[in-house]
Amino acid sequence: MTEMTLKEINQQSVLAADKFLREIIQTPADFVADESLRDVLKSQGAFAKYEDTSKCIVPCAKNTQESNADLVLEDGYAGLDQRRINALKALNKAIGKKERPNPETKAGLKLQVKELKQEIEMLKIHNVMMTGLLTDIKDTASNYAERSGSQQLQADWVEQRKKISAKVSFINNKHLLKEMSNNVILINNKEL
Repeated sequence: MTEMTLKEINQQSVLAADKFLREIIQTPADFVADESLRDVLKSQGAFAKYEDTSKCIVPCAKNTQESNADLVLEDGYAGLDQRRINALKALNKAIGKKERPNPETKAGLKLQVKELKQEIEMLKIHNVMMTGLLTDIKDTASNYAERSGSQQLQADWVEQRKKISAKVSFINNKHLLKEMSNNVILINNKEL
């Protein structure tokens, strides 16, 4: 008899939780002040453990919530879970927080790839600008050395320019940089 009562309580809780999620989706601004609510909506397990006795929502195991939702909701647990996700999105939108997809999902990986491509492009532009700046500095230093009239300064500059040119050639050699990068990755993996 007690088990049946517990089952009824859990089913009533699922219906109340579903109603609560619909309220959040319809008027998220009413729930923005409750900061802990976003944490509750972030995962299925946290939502199943949520308790609000004023709304007749009692905590239970995720599997219990799932089986009862499948019994009492037309769209079952899948519908309840989708409303949980939509409620979280609605809250985040009301707060102005942009929802980032989980990096382990396909959408999260696509976003990560897009961000990394943007970063690579930015770094390429940065490298081109730095190479141009270095060329300008070399030319300016060369002009100062020639105008100084000092044989020693000119000789020192020729030696320094060779070193700088060698470093720039190394930096611009993609094959050497890739090999060096692979070696750094191998070293880091060995340390782990």
